[in-house]
Amino acid sequence: MNKIKKICFSRIDKMGDMILTIPILKGIKKLNPDIKIDVLASSENAKILKKVNYVNQVIIIENRKNFILQNGKLRIVRNNKYDFFVNLSPSILSFFYCFFSGAKIKSTMIYLSRYSNNRFSKILIKFISKIFCKHIHIVNRKKKLDIGEDIHQTKMMFKLISKLNIDYDQNTNLEINLPKNKLNIINNKKLITIHVSDRWIKNKYNENDFINLINLLPKEKYIYALTTDKTSRKKFRKIYNLYKIISNNNFKNLNILKDSITIFDELEFENWKKIIYSSYYIISPEGGCVHLAAACMTPVIILYDSNNLPEAIHNEYHPWKNKYKKIVSNDLNINLKIVNSLD
Repeated sequence: MNKIKKICFSRIDKMGDMILTIPILKGIKKLNPDIKIDVLASSENAKILKKVNYVNQVIIIENRKNFILQNGKLRIVRNNKYDFFVNLSPSILSFFYCFFSGAKIKSTMIYLSRYSNNRFSKILIKFISKIFCKHIHIVNRKKKLDIGEDIHQTKMMFKLISKLNIDYDQNTNLEINLPKNKLNIINNKKLITIHVSDRWIKNKYNENDFINLINLLPKEKYIYALTTDKTSRKKFRKIYNLYKIISNNNFKNLNILKDSITIFDELEFENWKKIIYSSYYIISPEGGCVHLAAACMTPVIILYDSNNLPEAIHNEYHPWKNKYKKIVSNDLNINLKIVNSLD
């Protein structure tokens, strides 16, 4: 095989997925520093790769049904003349870029359903991938989960990379561009951040239950930051009238927190990252916040949805090499379990 000069990875999906891909990118770059590694990313997860030294270029792909826009981006990809194109995302758009990338060798992950053993699952994408791609790693999630096999996403991506005859270091940690210093916003207490997304609210857990949790949390040793996102106001109304709110506009002038509970409302990514990096613990439903906490090396208490195969989701997506505690949302006395999980 000729010397590999350029590889493009496609990760056009969510922030957590990109963070779980970091060990792949970093592991290849560590043993192949001269290989140019580019990444196709969504505008959301491209923020993860800002100022990292294991990626040469990030090409942002907007998930829009705009042929002219996608055709222009595809031209950029094709003009780069990659030796390898590696698709790690399940979206049709990501497969489109893989198939028509013009790369010498194309490879892809294909994840079958974790909910049913349907032999027709992804049948069309499997057929087309066999035409365009030299290497395919198919993960039959339902079958493997039924026998208790480890199918963590990062490990599955490494299995695909192992087929490409590229040297890599699998013992890599998460690494993103972290703030130089932690926020100096508390005196003699530890900061705990609770991410308040709509995933908290279930059939048997409502906003009043969440407020009860806040009331139960110990205040002697800890101060709490409630970070919100664009989903929060769909499910939470009362908390915005109960606690002080800090927005991006006054985040730069942030002083010592005097209230035991403060809402940090829809922070920009860099501000959100500073809060998480400065925290002693994160409490969050499973999702992007959990993986950002792992990248910030902050321990996290994770709530898994009891109605969505919690053990399977934990198997596939638990944080990579970071301390965490797992709680399932239908646990009895869930609020007390969260409180008791704090050191």
